[in-house]
Amino acid sequence: MEEKYKAIKEEKLKYYSLSKYTCYEILMESQIASAGAHQARLIEKFKKNKNYIKTQFLALKIAFSFLFLVLPIIPLFVFIEINEYLAAGTYMINTLFFISSLALTLYLGLTILYSLMFGMISTSSFMSGNSFKWLQTLPFSKKNLKKIGIMTIFRNLDIPLIVLMAGFPIIMLIITQNFLIFLVSLLVSFLNVIFSFSILIIVGEKLSYLFSESKTGSKRANLVRILTMLGYFIIMFTSSFIFSLGIGAVENLFERFATTEPNIFLIIILGLIPYPFAPSYLISLSTIPGSLQWGLILSSLTGFALFILIVWSLFKYAQRKLH
Repeated sequence: MEEKYKAIKEEKLKYYSLSKYTCYEILMESQIASAGAHQARLIEKFKKNKNYIKTQFLALKIAFSFLFLVLPIIPLFVFIEINEYLAAGTYMINTLFFISSLALTLYLGLTILYSLMFGMISTSSFMSGNSFKWLQTLPFSKKNLKKIGIMTIFRNLDIPLIVLMAGFPIIMLIITQNFLIFLVSLLVSFLNVIFSFSILIIVGEKLSYLFSESKTGSKRANLVRILTMLGYFIIMFTSSFIFSLGIGAVENLFERFATTEPNIFLIIILGLIPYPFAPSYLISLSTIPGSLQWGLILSSLTGFALFILIVWSLFKYAQRKLH
């Protein structure tokens, strides 16, 4: 039994080790695809520096892992402020719940934008299948090629997605010392990672299809490339802009609702929206002590149940695209 387990483990490690080369090829292909008229210059860089792609691969992972660690600053900042206001009794519970949920909604929305920014181009290259053509010349079965493919997509996104899933819950546990908040945050983060991963696969598959279709005409290829890169830069600048303004905007909400309470009907309706409001509401339910209206609790749980169904459906759809 132990020998069988050891053999399975060694086989998985072999596939994981092989996936390193397909990861590098995917990054190389995505950079060439986005280089446009500067492809020759980029290829020259590859030839001069053999470690160029390896360095780029690690640098991208570290950069986006750092971003996913920084993103929780917004909800944590709000959580600290809410605790102070709760102790002072300055605001109504519904007001604090609403502001906390909006801060968490901003956080979850930014995670999707950063996930697309990090993985959109490389995932589209992965979905094209071009990086696996050389593997088909080796004595691998179709089943083993699929295993290498799964290991490749995992290796390409592993560290940022792990940080995205574990970073926020661990930080919340350290700050709050509350295990319930940690478990709820972990559940939401886990589902958010699956949701982000599924969106990446679906978007990557669509982009891969557009690039493959556009190869028949150079004008269309250039148009698709320009639009893709334009969308990429819009996501990058939008997410940076939203993040920089996020804390200030939340602070303004405290000032706005200092004398008036937000409309409870609006709060309940927003809780029914599966993403990003429902997961944010669920975390807020665990972080804010006190009696909240049953309508608010029920809308939050209903919205979260819908979110789980959407995540499951998207994940199954993304799995079919991977196969």
